[in-house]
Amino acid sequence: MKRKLTYHGKKRVNERAMIYESKAALVRRVSMLGKTRNMYRGKFYQYLLSKSNRGAQVKVYNDYVYIMSKNSRRLITLYPVPEKYLPIKQYEIPRNVISMAMRVNSFLGRPVIIVKKDDSYVKGYILKEFVAQTMKNVMVVSDGEKVVIDIENIKEVKEMKTKTI
Repeated sequence: MKRKLTYHGKKRVNERAMIYESKAALVRRVSMLGKTRNMYRGKFYQYLLSKSNRGAQVKVYNDYVYIMSKNSRRLITLYPVPEKYLPIKQYEIPRNVISMAMRVNSFLGRPVIIVKKDDSYVKGYILKEFVAQTMKNVMVVSDGEKVVIDIENIKEVKEMKTKTI
């Protein structure tokens, strides 16, 4: 059986986390249920970004930040979420926004019609510079001008049938 924890990770679980299950089960649970840094915004996102150096994967689960090896998915270490970021719920990006950001991302560089929640719409191309990690704004080129739309104000994104805008 493949090890789920590094030696350091095992020491940190013993030292910092109160767990009532096996360490391997904890790592599986974190891998499946933990939230990635891309599911957070603001200062907490920046904090998680600072913890994810050298290609490590960062997961947040039960008010702990788990650092896992990107390739082997082994737990390297864990930290309690600093008190200044609690409750972390305030930094979470709502599921509907994540879902819409993923939908927008699937249309990069293609002609689209974006229908806003107020039923107005914008026809254009979603710029490839759209950064899905921030999940905040979408930049669309419409009639030669850049238009910024807040993802939370998007009701629907659909592909345009014609190539002319």
